[in-house]
Amino acid sequence: MIMSEAVKEELAYLRLWIGILAVTLISLGSWLFLSYEAASALLLVGALAGLMLLSIGCFQLHRRIERKIGEIRRL
Repeated sequence: MIMSEAVKEELAYLRLWIGILAVTLISLGSWLFLSYEAASALLLVGALAGLMLLSIGCFQLHRRIERKIGEIRRL
């Protein structure tokens, strides 16, 4: 039973981080959409790279959360 609680706590922690990543992704995307005319090319490239990295991070974290949910179901 203790193992199950530890896995649930880890799942809650992962969900917190995916929420933080999602909010950051949305904020960066909004900034990019609103400021693309005034920003320098280097800043735009950096923002696009950040969007890509955040998207990949969200996807990988989502997959990890799905695996944890499967682990909880097996317990």
